[in-house]
Amino acid sequence: MNFRLTNTSNMVFIYPALVALLLQMYLAVFISLGLLASSFVYHNNSEKKFLRFDLIFSVLAVSYNLYLCYLFNFNLIPFGVASVFLIVGLFSYLKAWKTKYAYYHTLWHISCAAISVCCYMGYAFY
Repeated sequence: MNFRLTNTSNMVFIYPALVALLLQMYLAVFISLGLLASSFVYHNNSEKKFLRFDLIFSVLAVSYNLYLCYLFNFNLIPFGVASVFLIVGLFSYLKAWKTKYAYYHTLWHISCAAISVCCYMGYAFY
């Protein structure tokens, strides 16, 4: 096991899973737990074959979040907050390849989890 910051930051994906469970959004629970597992396995394994597993759940998460945004009509509050996290996340993702990978990649994970929580809450309450 490799418990570097970039690897343990995957644990933030438990929060969207818990929110989805509380909201009884079981497909979202599956996607969030799949993202947690795939990200953890990918970052803790030297074999890059697990990248495909991580990419599948990442695409599922993005697609499902966009679908939820469509269902709550891109309401300004949840979509706006998710958009702020998206900007922070994309900045962090791009910055991680240039400098301070552990720090910026952790921000990337936190942003992704926050986006999912915003989309789940938006669907449930708007």
